[in-house]
Amino acid sequence: MTKRLEDAIKRLTPEQLERVAQYAERLPSLIENPAIPSPSPAKMDWVGCLKDSPWRTGLEAQTAANTLRVALLLKSMPKET
Repeated sequence: MTKRLEDAIKRLTPEQLERVAQYAERLPSLIENPAIPSPSPAKMDWVGCLKDSPWRTGLEAQTAANTLRVALLLKSMPKET
Protein backbone atom coordinates (compact mmCIF):
# COMPACT_ATOMS: atom_id res chain seq x y z
CA MET A 1 0.00 0.00 0.00
CA THR A 2 1.33 3.43 -0.87
CA LYS A 3 1.93 6.16 1.69
CA ARG A 4 -0.65 8.33 -0.05
CA LEU A 5 -3.31 5.62 0.24
CA GLU A 6 -2.45 4.99 3.90
CA ASP A 7 -2.80 8.70 4.68
CA ALA A 8 -6.15 8.88 2.88
CA ILE A 9 -7.47 5.85 4.77
CA LYS A 10 -6.40 7.31 8.14
CA ARG A 11 -8.53 10.41 7.48
CA LEU A 12 -11.73 8.42 6.87
CA THR A 13 -14.51 8.18 9.41
CA PRO A 14 -15.48 4.67 10.54
CA GLU A 15 -18.57 4.78 8.30
CA GLN A 16 -16.55 5.86 5.29
CA LEU A 17 -13.95 3.20 6.02
CA GLU A 18 -16.68 0.53 6.08
CA ARG A 19 -18.02 1.70 2.71
CA VAL A 20 -14.54 1.63 1.18
CA ALA A 21 -13.96 -1.87 2.59
CA GLN A 22 -17.27 -3.12 1.13
CA TYR A 23 -16.40 -1.64 -2.26
CA ALA A 24 -12.91 -3.15 -2.20
CA GLU A 25 -14.37 -6.57 -1.37
CA ARG A 26 -16.82 -6.36 -4.30
CA LEU A 27 -14.32 -4.99 -6.82
CA PRO A 28 -12.80 -8.33 -7.95
CA SER A 29 -16.23 -9.81 -8.67
CA LEU A 30 -17.20 -6.71 -10.67
CA ILE A 31 -14.06 -6.95 -12.79
CA GLU A 32 -14.40 -10.68 -13.49
CA ASN A 33 -18.16 -10.61 -14.07
CA PRO A 34 -18.85 -11.82 -17.64
CA ALA A 35 -22.18 -9.95 -17.58
CA ILE A 36 -20.18 -6.75 -17.84
CA PRO A 37 -18.61 -6.99 -21.30
CA SER A 38 -15.37 -5.26 -21.98
CA PRO A 39 -15.60 -2.63 -24.68
CA SER A 40 -14.71 -3.69 -28.17
CA PRO A 41 -11.64 -2.12 -29.76
CA ALA A 42 -12.25 1.19 -31.47
CA LYS A 43 -12.89 1.00 -35.19
CA MET A 44 -11.53 3.84 -37.25
CA ASP A 45 -12.91 2.76 -40.62
CA TRP A 46 -14.83 6.03 -40.95
CA VAL A 47 -11.63 8.09 -41.04
CA GLY A 48 -10.89 9.56 -44.44
CA CYS A 49 -14.13 8.67 -46.17
CA LEU A 50 -17.57 10.16 -46.49
CA LYS A 51 -20.57 7.98 -47.21
CA ASP A 52 -22.74 9.06 -50.17
CA SER A 53 -20.66 12.15 -50.79
CA PRO A 54 -19.24 13.70 -53.94
CA TRP A 55 -15.85 13.76 -52.19
CA ARG A 56 -13.93 10.53 -51.72
CA THR A 57 -11.70 11.67 -48.87
CA GLY A 58 -11.93 13.97 -45.90
CA LEU A 59 -9.20 16.13 -47.40
CA GLU A 60 -11.24 16.69 -50.56
CA ALA A 61 -14.27 17.64 -48.45
CA GLN A 62 -12.17 20.01 -46.36
CA THR A 63 -10.76 21.69 -49.46
CA ALA A 64 -14.27 22.12 -50.88
CA ALA A 65 -15.49 23.56 -47.57
CA ASN A 66 -12.60 26.04 -47.47
CA THR A 67 -13.27 27.09 -51.08
CA LEU A 68 -16.93 27.65 -50.22
CA ARG A 69 -16.00 29.70 -47.13
CA VAL A 70 -13.71 31.93 -49.16
CA ALA A 71 -16.40 32.43 -51.80
CA LEU A 72 -18.98 33.34 -49.15
CA LEU A 73 -16.58 35.73 -47.43
CA LEU A 74 -15.79 37.47 -50.71
CA LYS A 75 -19.49 37.71 -51.51
CA SER A 76 -20.29 39.26 -48.13
CA MET A 77 -17.55 41.90 -48.35
CA PRO A 78 -18.61 45.43 -49.30
CA LYS A 79 -17.96 46.28 -52.93
CA GLU A 80 -15.35 48.89 -53.67
CA THR A 81 -16.48 51.87 -55.68
